[in-house]
Amino acid sequence: MHPTPVALFGYHNDQRAEKAEVVIRRNNTGIGSSNDIGFAKQPDGSYKAIVSEYDGNALKYGLNRTPLEGGFVNAVGKAYGAITSDKALNTLLRKTIPSMKQRGIIPRHATVRTTEIAGARKVTVTY
Repeated sequence: MHPTPVALFGYHNDQRAEKAEVVIRRNNTGIGSSNDIGFAKQPDGSYKAIVSEYDGNALKYGLNRTPLEGGFVNAVGKAYGAITSDKALNTLLRKTIPSMKQRGIIPRHATVRTTEIAGARKVTVTY
């Protein structure tokens, strides 16, 4: 991650007009992109993906050549969502619920069960 935006480079190693704080150089993508891929920080703190039109059309398949539903940008969004939801679930199970037990908000003998339904994880606390 760069503190200020840096230039993205194209197929002929030409500097493109787009700049981003997070850059994956085209030779490091692992998916054979023709141009650098960038993520530019937005005023609200979120990041906007910068993928050339050519790569946006070409990068419709993952490393194992299975279609990326919604394309590359959507696949990155899903992967990021999975990472953040895993972190949130881990925090809930390892910190929040034990803290609630310790503070007497829920009984110490309460049990926690996680289930997955249609790709969504559900946490149930029983006591």
